[in-house]
Amino acid sequence: MNRLFKSVFVVLSSSAISLFSLASSASPLTYQPTNPSFGGNPFNSSHLIGLANEQKSFTSARTSIPSRDPLEDFSRTIQRSLLSRLSQDIADSILGENANDSGSFLIGDTQIFFANDGTNVSIDLTDLTSGETTNIILPATAGQ
Repeated sequence: MNRLFKSVFVVLSSSAISLFSLASSASPLTYQPTNPSFGGNPFNSSHLIGLANEQKSFTSARTSIPSRDPLEDFSRTIQRSLLSRLSQDIADSILGENANDSGSFLIGDTQIFFANDGTNVSIDLTDLTSGETTNIILPATAGQ
């Protein structure tokens, strides 16, 4: 039995080796361009020109930019700069090194109230015209 097993093993191994040692054949990879301008199929031209025209009309609709007033742009830039500095000062008084335990700020129609209990900082933003309130809770170590 052992001899039969060895002979079957030898036959199977030699046939497997001979199968794997045969030369494999494959065709080389070839690139065929799609665009007829670069050697592609000329029947693709109508489809490609249709796609190009669709993209062209789409971009031409976006190119009309309304004129902007430089004085208005300057005013908005100053306003954003002042609001940025104001928000930085408020954030420092809430979360900075010398932060207060509680306090409130009034900016236009918005009231900001904050309280620090040692673990969390609760910030309430209230729109005084509508009465809508937004509550934000941050860890007390968020600013450090």
